[in-house]
Amino acid sequence: MKAIILAAGVARRLAPLTDHTHKCLLPVGERSLLDRMLDALAASGVEESVLVLGHCQDQVRRAAGTARGPMRIGYVENPDYQKGSILSLWCARETLLSDSTLVMDADVPVVESGGKTDFQYGTTADALYPPTKVDRTLHDGDEVKLGDAVLVAHLTPGHTKGCTTWTMNVKEGGKTYRVVIVGSPNVNAGYKLVGNSLYPQIVTDFERTFKVLKSLPVDIFLGAHGGYFDMEAKYARLKDGVASPFIDPDGYKKYVDDREKAFRNALAKQQNPGSPK
Repeated sequence: MKAIILAAGVARRLAPLTDHTHKCLLPVGERSLLDRMLDALAASGVEESVLVLGHCQDQVRRAAGTARGPMRIGYVENPDYQKGSILSLWCARETLLSDSTLVMDADVPVVESGGKTDFQYGTTADALYPPTKVDRTLHDGDEVKLGDAVLVAHLTPGHTKGCTTWTMNVKEGGKTYRVVIVGSPNVNAGYKLVGNSLYPQIVTDFERTFKVLKSLPVDIFLGAHGGYFDMEAKYARLKDGVASPFIDPDGYKKYVDDREKAFRNALAKQQNPGSPK
């Protein structure tokens, strides 16, 4: 099993902290994010981690080295790292396509078509990518194990037909914490909620998603994008000595409620296009 770590971007939103170093080298407690990630991957039985480098790459190489225990560490450079993270993933495509690809069942046709069957972006050239063979099709409730870590896949559709939210339990200091990693409950600009012939069940799928998200027990709130769980503000609080700012069940509830309200507003606007805002 291999892992890819995107460690190329400048992270301008964390400036000035990242002006002269990479965000993965910033300390959390007494250890850097990169050090924590590499140790966790090695402990989970990952055989090789490939880091995609750009900003301050010499610092990252020195910090990571060539191995972490039995786990090999390799590198790929992204010369265009300032243009977006997706380019870093593209630079690591050979590594990505050489190992197992796990995708929720409803998104398998999209991934294997290179994005061409996506209900929203299938005809958008910039959104297409090389078709990828899916090695394992996931279903709602399936488990994925990485060493001692067990992640549970929850189908939370709407944003995509197979959008997936992950849960897991982690132990620290003798306590067990319930982690929720939200896929996406967002209605993107241009999404057609009413009369969508390419995704006729989009509304009922979004409604299912909010029902599922509300049912999940949560202590630690994470997500596919840092903005979901206010990552930058929580990191700043961590630096100020606040204990465990990522333990945030109230923030999770507020986020889900806010996203459901946004969905309801978008649906009402499309159902009644002539009504006042």
